[in-house]
Amino acid sequence: MNNKIVKLEALRGFAAVYVLFHHFRVGEGTATAYFTMQGQVAVILFFILSGFVIFYSCVKTAKLSFRAYFIKRFRRIYGVFLAALLVSYLAACIDARRWMPLNLGSLVLNLTNLQDLDRHPGCWFEGYYGNTPLWSISYEWWFYMLFYPLYRYVPEDRQRAVAVGISLFGLFSYEVFPNQVSIILEYFLCWWTGVEIAKVWLKGEPLGLYRLRHIQYCLLAMIALLSVRVLVKGWSSVGEHPVIELRHYVYCYLLLVCGLIWRRMGWRFFNRTLLPFAAIAPISYAIYVLHYPVVVKYTFSALKNPAFNLALLLFVLCLLAYIVEVQGQKVINRWTDRFLRRPA
Repeated sequence: MNNKIVKLEALRGFAAVYVLFHHFRVGEGTATAYFTMQGQVAVILFFILSGFVIFYSCVKTAKLSFRAYFIKRFRRIYGVFLAALLVSYLAACIDARRWMPLNLGSLVLNLTNLQDLDRHPGCWFEGYYGNTPLWSISYEWWFYMLFYPLYRYVPEDRQRAVAVGISLFGLFSYEVFPNQVSIILEYFLCWWTGVEIAKVWLKGEPLGLYRLRHIQYCLLAMIALLSVRVLVKGWSSVGEHPVIELRHYVYCYLLLVCGLIWRRMGWRFFNRTLLPFAAIAPISYAIYVLHYPVVVKYTFSALKNPAFNLALLLFVLCLLAYIVEVQGQKVINRWTDRFLRRPA
């Protein structure tokens, strides 16, 4: 694998582990806790990496039909996502020591991938049985669905403008009528930032602040508009609307700029600090969607030794992640490959 792509894998693995430690509140009240408190930075990093990878994979696949694109994206998202829904339910049952109601309404609604955090006014419903990290999976899924027609049918020189228009439409329509669809659209430009990086990289052009100045201008424009919204509506908690959306766009801009500066510095210290996390990348998605019910939300305090209890839960988490994302995905791919073949 290209060394530059390995770096992306390392970032993906690191982001998953970071979110895990963020939710577990490691070293609460210490400097360690302060370092791990910015869990949503990792989620925005996931969005950027996802945009890069999806564009990269589509360019490498000539004449990709929507049918093939949909099947590949569906099996990638839903294979692990369905397992996360099941584990969320079983974890709640184990914690309560009884069979919990299925909450079919919540389950069916989560299957539509429109779940979110209740920090956004207009949130229709949350992750199944309190599995809050599932909020970002809904965004990923609909970003995938937005990307294909934009990539396939819009001229390349207009794609960025359309992506900006989608986010602007989401922002202003959300102000008129707060709803789940609009808030997802509002975040699309964060995900599209990864596409812009991939476009420059695949053309063999130097990745630098000047070469990616246009997407920086777009992000700064969104930050300005979101800042005005905060000023008009008033400052709330940093984790609540309208500040949370501004925070996320600031994170996106800083990740882009800091990444470009780090690259210019030759990725100094990267190999010694982040590269080992590439080993986590194959199970990073499963760790992200399974860690909350398995390790964080429910204590499973049958064991009296907290350290051993945590070690056991982390082992179970990694084992589940391997079974679901590595072995399970292989089975799903083999079963669905036949749908990718064109009829004779």
